[in-house]
This record gives sequence, C-alpha cells and structure tokens, in this order.
Amino acid sequence: MKNGTGEGVGVIAQEVQPQMPFMVSEIDDGYLGVQYASLTPYLLEAVKELEAEGRKLKEENRMGHAHQKAEISTLKTRQESEIEQLKKKIEQQQQEITALKTQMAQMDQKIEEKLALILNSLKTELAFSDPW
Repeated sequence: MKNGTGEGVGVIAQEVQPQMPFMVSEIDDGYLGVQYASLTPYLLEAVKELEAEGRKLKEENRMGHAHQKAEISTLKTRQESEIEQLKKKIEQQQQEITALKTQMAQMDQKIEEKLALILNSLKTELAFSDPW
C-alpha cells in the first residue's frame, strides 16, 4: 500500500499471521500479503476496546483521586482534633505548673517564717543562758 509520498504503508504479514492467519495469503513468488479489507473491522474493534479501556482507567483514576481527597480530609480532621487535644493538655499542664509554683512559694514563705522563729528562739535562749 502506498501513501501519498510513494512510500509503502501497511502491516507486516508475518506479524499478522500468528494472530489472524485467515487474513494472510501467499502471493507472487512466495511473498505473504495481508487482506486489508478484512483487517479494518478488527482494527475498528480494537480501537473501540482501547477507548473503552481508556475511559475505564480515567474513571478509576478519578475515583481513586476522589478517594484520596476524602482520605486526606479525614486525616486532616483527625490531625486537627489531636492538635486541639494536645493544646488542651498543654494548657492543663501549664495550670498545674502554676499551681505548683504557688504552693512552692507558700512553702518557702512558711519555711522562712519557721526559720525566723527558730532563730529568734535561739537568740532568746542564748541571751538568757548562763555563760558557764
């Protein structure tokens, strides 16, 4: 078969023969030839199948993309929830630290007061004691 430039265009009979031997016949001098008119319906059917497969793959891709978006949204929501829980826990711990600091300050104050009482008591005892 010739295209408009004089070059041959077609299929190789030896490649067609294993799949569709009924479309290949021997012509002059032992060469094989393909019956192109019989090949057209098969080519059209193959194109239809490829188009259907392409549509199916596109749909699967679209569905997979939608599924991924939904999963990302779920993970994002879960992550935001966990972040909020951690923020609350940090706030609670900060309140506990503040309460402990207050308790420590009160204890330090009591210790200082008791030390002052003990020192005064010792001073008083020393002042009244008999230096042998």
